[in-house]
Amino acid sequence: DCLLSRGLGDVYKRQGLHMSSLKAPISTPNCFYVLSVGMILKGSKRLLIGGKTYDYEAGSMLVTSIDLPTSYEIGAVSKDNPFVSLSLKLSPAILAELLAEDV
Repeated sequence: DCLLSRGLGDVYKRQGLHMSSLKAPISTPNCFYVLSVGMILKGSKRLLIGGKTYDYEAGSMLVTSIDLPTSYEIGAVSKDNPFVSLSLKLSPAILAELLAEDV
């Protein structure tokens, strides 16, 4: 993971499932998002991709269909009000299957 090795929160990883809980604001200037689907469960996150800014809040989902260089910021968090997110790495075959399903 891009930021949690800095001791700012907790990370739980198992077989492609990744849950993080951040208890301090963070700005990460260089990171890669991999093929995955993610959801913000609590708090908000600002992504900077190719000169564009995207804001995500609790309940927002993001599907990354290619490895993607990015930077991001997470603010307004504390021990009592952490940022919590969940993501799942996908294989190209799984993503193709998800996209082929009727919505």
